[in-house]
Amino acid sequence: MSAGRSSRITLLVAEEAAKRRAKVGVVDVCAAAVAALPISGAGLSAMSRTAPGHPLCSTDEVSERLEELQLTLGEGPCVDAFTLGLAVLAPDLRTAEMRARWPVFTVAAIDAGAAAVFALPLQIGAISSGALDLYADTPVELDAEHLADALAFADCATLVLLDTRIEESAGVRGGPLRHGRREDLGRYRAEIDQASGMLTVQLGVGIEEAFVRLRAYSYAHGRRLADVAADVVGRRLRFEPDPPPGPNTPAGPSTPPGPNSHPAFDPPLGADVPPERAPHAVTGSQEGPESTPDATPEGIHDES
Repeated sequence: MSAGRSSRITLLVAEEAAKRRAKVGVVDVCAAAVAALPISGAGLSAMSRTAPGHPLCSTDEVSERLEELQLTLGEGPCVDAFTLGLAVLAPDLRTAEMRARWPVFTVAAIDAGAAAVFALPLQIGAISSGALDLYADTPVELDAEHLADALAFADCATLVLLDTRIEESAGVRGGPLRHGRREDLGRYRAEIDQASGMLTVQLGVGIEEAFVRLRAYSYAHGRRLADVAADVVGRRLRFEPDPPPGPNTPAGPSTPPGPNSHPAFDPPLGADVPPERAPHAVTGSQEGPESTPDATPEGIHDES
């Protein structure tokens, strides 16, 4: 990246922070990218190869939804950009190629209002800290100049993210803003971590498997990951371990599903699902002072 481009991008980000009268944060990188590029919104997620990922900021409800979808489903441009360490460009999500690459995400992203998504990894050398997502509500190609600027915004976001604690980046005056205005989602990180930790005890599994279960429940019930985590932490939702296999129950897989394991999630409504792919990961029960059991499918214990 040229020094001139870097200086220009840094200035644009600083101007966004000046509007908030606050220290530069990743939310300013997202806002500046939206103003400078032919896109509709931007979002950023912190990701790690050893811990659950977390959405950090978004500029509108669509970008917020895209961040949550990818982290919940374990697929999408953001996930691939982080895994591969390369820019992943999807100028038209409606194409057969994109649907084949991300069969669940593309449908959900289009329903959310996105038609194109561009994901840039946040990395410096061997350090990889997440991904920057840019979306457009109509199919669009980024030319060479736009792509170079997008990469410069990603570099800027990486430096800001590594230099700023997540708690500080959440310090937008007046708190997070919703309904089409910029929002920082870093406040959810501790709650999602705490919920995953509680599930390791409830289910007797490791932290990665616990996060898979949390994501699976969120997707299967059409709820935001952060809301499910809040219910677990608030003891309004409790997950039950899978029952031991009986004499007529086929043995399950020898290893637990990983973070990107799709059988852990329910498919879209109406899809035919073979019995062996029924998602045990969504087992959970609602807790409350007046809880009474309802008749629910075997393996899922919901109380309300």
